[in-house]
Amino acid sequence: KAVEYAKMSWPQWPENKVSEPFYSSLAKVVSRLATKIQSSNPLCLEFGFGAGRMIWEISRILPSATIIGVEMSPSMIAVANDLLKGIAVTLIKGNAEKSGIKNEASDLTISVNVLDRVRNTTKAVKELARVTKKDGFILIANAFDYELQFTPIEEHLTPKTTLDLLKKSGCEIVEDKNAELAKILPSGEVKKYDEHILILRKCRSQFSHQEKK
Repeated sequence: KAVEYAKMSWPQWPENKVSEPFYSSLAKVVSRLATKIQSSNPLCLEFGFGAGRMIWEISRILPSATIIGVEMSPSMIAVANDLLKGIAVTLIKGNAEKSGIKNEASDLTISVNVLDRVRNTTKAVKELARVTKKDGFILIANAFDYELQFTPIEEHLTPKTTLDLLKKSGCEIVEDKNAELAKILPSGEVKKYDEHILILRKCRSQFSHQEKK
């Protein structure tokens, strides 16, 4: 299944890897956000990297970044390691609800089509905020079109409830595209996607100086 998913994500794999409009456009957003961070070597952290498509795009457009990917599936990690050979990236096994990443480690935290596939979406949203530095950014792209087999109905989130949870964790809205991708996708590609893009900035720390240690 992991290999099948990889072939779906990378239609030209393994002979040729080509940019895909949705992921390459999101990578450009990441690059734009990186210019707002006071770091020549920002740490980008992606939850649920799957076959590594987003990581590949970020490595091309933001070569100075340190990239860490968290994925719970060992088979997907194996596939991504193969597909991302030659790219400086750290891939670790972890859960989006409890990643094991240190508090406020990430300059840019990314979640693409993950929130509808975790067991507890509320915990996952809080984890995104926990691992992000003060003044860092969180990029969420999700269709919010949940399937009951993956996400119990009591854990379903809407863009609004997701925003509310993140704001409680010390984040403020930077952009809320509300399923309108025209500003970041090439002409003719918008209708292919039904995604809600949320960009937030971590405006205050959740942790005391002692807790950070």
